Amino acid sequence: MKTSELIELNNEKRELLTEDNKREYEKVLLYLRLEWRLSNHATEELLNDLLDHLLEAQQNGITTEEFFGHDTEGFVKDLIAELPVESRRNTTALLSIVTIMPLGFMLVVNGLADFISSFFIESKPIDVGAFVVSYILLITSFLIMLKYVIRYLKKDEMDATGEASKKNRLLQFIQLYLLSAIVFALFILPLVFLHTPFVYDIPWYINAITGGIILMVMYVILKRN
Repeated sequence: MKTSELIELNNEKRELLTEDNKREYEKVLLYLRLEWRLSNHATEELLNDLLDHLLEAQQNGITTEEFFGHDTEGFVKDLIAELPVESRRNTTALLSIVTIMPLGFMLVVNGLADFISSFFIESKPIDVGAFVVSYILLITSFLIMLKYVIRYLKKDEMDATGEASKKNRLLQFIQLYLLSAIVFALFILPLVFLHTPFVYDIPWYINAITGGIILMVMYVILKRN
């Protein structure tokens, strides 16, 4: 079965679980799906096999605690040890989409904005050097923030019923807000204060066409992987 078909089947069968089993199973599901380095297809196959065993255990009167044990996170980590990592091709495709696709959107938006503003004001040269530095800082800080968010989601999901988790959510939200502000600042500050000799007058249509090509290439990579 295709990965998308496995996910759809999982969604259907999950509705047959009791509330306790469903809540605990979805913890496992989210934790595994957040492990992006694992093979996506193998992960979905394992989730469906686990769901079948859980449904069978449910019919036989086995409780949630008996099936998952008292350490759900340890249970998940044992499952992770059995899963293969994603292929280099798919991993490279994913990283390319995350790091390069935003550039396509930026160029298209910037090109269209320059086109509209050209009716009112004279276009200004672009400091390409400052933009490159700004974009590298943006992607690097975004990936660091993404790693933090994934780790937080996994930890929060496993502690979702604990009082300590509820008390810490406000602090986690503030930290995430500050991280987002830092990511934004790292992108804006070089554009405002950094000046390099690589300043060029780039027509709006060059930006728009280049961005469109990047987006089309990324779309093809996404469909093939």
